[in-house]
Amino acid sequence: MKKTIIGLSILLFGLSISSHAQLSKDSKLILDEKQDSLIKIGYTMLNDTNPGKRVDALHKFIPALTRALKTDESFYYPFDSLTCISSLYAPDSTFRILSWQLYLGKGMYRYYGTIQMQSDKLKMFPLFDTSDTMTYHIQDTLNQDCWLGQLYYKIIKTYALGRNCYILFGYDGYDLFGHRKIADVLWFNQGYPRFGLPIFKYKYKDGHTATANRIFLDYKFNAVATMNYDTTQHLIVYDHTEPEDSSNIGLGFTYVPDGTYEGFKYEGGFWNWVEKVFTFAINENDNPPVPEPLFDKTKDNRFK
Repeated sequence: MKKTIIGLSILLFGLSISSHAQLSKDSKLILDEKQDSLIKIGYTMLNDTNPGKRVDALHKFIPALTRALKTDESFYYPFDSLTCISSLYAPDSTFRILSWQLYLGKGMYRYYGTIQMQSDKLKMFPLFDTSDTMTYHIQDTLNQDCWLGQLYYKIIKTYALGRNCYILFGYDGYDLFGHRKIADVLWFNQGYPRFGLPIFKYKYKDGHTATANRIFLDYKFNAVATMNYDTTQHLIVYDHTEPEDSSNIGLGFTYVPDGTYEGFKYEGGFWNWVEKVFTFAINENDNPPVPEPLFDKTKDNRFK
């Protein structure tokens, strides 16, 4: 029931153009027109009830987006009206990451994305979703050709293990029965992107410790679970979830939030696990203490 692989060639290689420090009027006019075209294709890709038409739209969308990104100064164009994709800039503006999803039906999704670097000549790293082949809760270090596909909604910068890196928060529709949120780590090795770094540290009551390359939050398909960075408390905060039936321990698609929160706090070069972030439970009528979602979609819990 995981995502099925579509034999699709992503046309985002070998792109090289001049770029400037700001978006000129001419470039904006060109990109406005290209964005209008992408909006129309993207609507079909996201919403058409016919799976074949959604796939056909995807085949049109990727080269159309590529042509837009070949435009001078495209790095500075936010594509803020193109709501079928997520476009996130790194806090230091060194790159941005574009991601989007295709619903294949029967709970199956496929994810697409690319990293666009800020440079005089356009430099991009297309991302290929190979999560079909990955183990459950994979902890390996991954790369652009072996990407844990997801729709990103938040990015923060951090410093750990002697390097600058970025924590990406993403949504994965996963399958018919369960969804998940993921906090992954993006870093660059000799200029190339890598995903996963053992910066999340657990310390348990019995004294033993463990580290993780990324964090997974699994939950039932009709539940609402949040994972995000709390800018007021400087914590990664996420719902603590439990199975509705204790006999289903370990089956993530049966888990629902219980009203309490876990988290990670940055100390000593690691993000250290906090078993209970708050000493009180938050009921369903309260607003969770997490930032606003990327998009103004109050009914869409992907972006929280």
